[in-house]
Amino acid sequence: MQYLQRLARGVTALPATIAVVGALVSMAIAGWLHVQAQLEAKSRFERGVAAIETEIQRRFQTPLYGLRGAAGLYSALPNVSSAAFREWVESRDLVREFPGVRGFGFIQRVEADALESFVQSVRADDTPEFAVRRLPGHRFDDLYVIRRIEPYAVNAAARGLDVGSDSVRREAIERAVTTGQPTLTAPIVLVQDGARSPGFLLYVPVFRRGTDPATPAQRRAVLVGVLYAPIVANELLADVAEAAAGVVQFDLFASTGATPRANLVFDSTGHLAAASGLVDDAAYADRYLHASTPMRVVGSPFTLRASTTPAFEATRDRLKAPMALGGGLGCTWLLSSLAYFTSAGRRRAEAQAQAMRSEVARLAQVVEHTSNAVMITDPHGRINWVNEGFCRASGYSLEAAVGKTNAELLDSGKGDRQAWQRLAEAQAAGDACRAETLNRAKDGRLYWLDTDMQPLRDAEGRHTGFMAIGTDVTERRDVQRQLKRDRQQLANILEGTSAGTWEWNVETGQTRFNARWAEMAGYTLEELEPTSVQTWSMLAHPDDLTRSSVEMERHFN
Repeated sequence: MQYLQRLARGVTALPATIAVVGALVSMAIAGWLHVQAQLEAKSRFERGVAAIETEIQRRFQTPLYGLRGAAGLYSALPNVSSAAFREWVESRDLVREFPGVRGFGFIQRVEADALESFVQSVRADDTPEFAVRRLPGHRFDDLYVIRRIEPYAVNAAARGLDVGSDSVRREAIERAVTTGQPTLTAPIVLVQDGARSPGFLLYVPVFRRGTDPATPAQRRAVLVGVLYAPIVANELLADVAEAAAGVVQFDLFASTGATPRANLVFDSTGHLAAASGLVDDAAYADRYLHASTPMRVVGSPFTLRASTTPAFEATRDRLKAPMALGGGLGCTWLLSSLAYFTSAGRRRAEAQAQAMRSEVARLAQVVEHTSNAVMITDPHGRINWVNEGFCRASGYSLEAAVGKTNAELLDSGKGDRQAWQRLAEAQAAGDACRAETLNRAKDGRLYWLDTDMQPLRDAEGRHTGFMAIGTDVTERRDVQRQLKRDRQQLANILEGTSAGTWEWNVETGQTRFNARWAEMAGYTLEELEPTSVQTWSMLAHPDDLTRSSVEMERHFN
């Protein structure tokens, strides 16, 4: 009786152990997947912000290539006529090569007292209608007049404009002349932009051929003029967000630090249309991720405010960790149930062995030990992660296991080859599978593993890999093998001695008599069918029945 009680405790202990270990492993895997999902989302966001920043820089740098090409024209020719400049601009495909750029022009610095003669010279150069216009503002002793702008049809309002009469335009052009470097104005409204949206002027100074001025005074002395490109921000940056593949939306401000709504240059979604005052983090509070990045474009300060798009947030995988937890708990329940029924079956097998002969009793002392080896793979079976149970069972570390398949790492080449084949076929089909395989550990030790492999899927149902949980069943295999040998030996003995035998399962009431026992009682086995324990009681001597009852009571107590 005590023996059966120990077996019963073993039947419940193993499933309980599997349930506890499986739940802990499932929670660990779910936590790990949750952290990985957050890191992946942040990494994609940061890559998207970097891609947008790079694309903004490229968009503003592209017009410089055109302006420097025009500067080469002035270097090659001693005098560039309006016709030559027009011909050069028309040779370029502005829409394709320079999106957002309305054209290319040439600005000439003119002293106020030489303005009349300058106008006459320009009119003589194929522009008889040329006239100088000024914007409201302070009057200076010198002017910076747009002498040429092409294509003229879309830029007519700009020709003859004194950009030096506006403080914003003047500051940038004087900085270009003083430093000899390309400069960009702060945001302005182009006179040729009917939509009156934010725009810029990009300046490149041109100095007299053969000179290399080193100081501001020298540069002013040899200045030929300033090439420029009028830029409309909405046209220049229209599709920049596509560089982030739908992950990031952005707003560009022409300032660093605090970002007033008035300094907004471009809004990729229009969500700041009603904003006023400072645009701070509160304007992006409904976004999963957002960041503010200072940057300089052609020497001018800007602030890039980026945030995740609603589309990205809608498709962000929030279900992988809960699904992994649910799947892990489901597998744990399955394994616990299997362990319970397996243990119950083992109890019945061991009870039968005990009843058959006493020597088999030593085989019932099976160590109740389970080793749960858990691994996560990609859809092709390549290992991404293993737990300590896997490392303990196989002898391989996580680093040694990652990138290899289970078969590459552990296949001993022995045992049931069809089991490995079933695992491989299920893996190729993305299906679940359970099989017992004979594995070889790192130290050469062979052990049997009962592996339950379940496919993993994301929120859209796409197959992302497998989770396999293996239980070490080497001892169970050894017990079953020994039981089979002992039963065969007992059967051989009984057959050789022509002994009559009968069996009674006290739990199920099932009985089994052999033909020799029936013959000894004077019957055939068919005549006694159906048999039960009453069959034996009916044919046994009353004294034998009394002695048997006493022996059975002493045995089970």
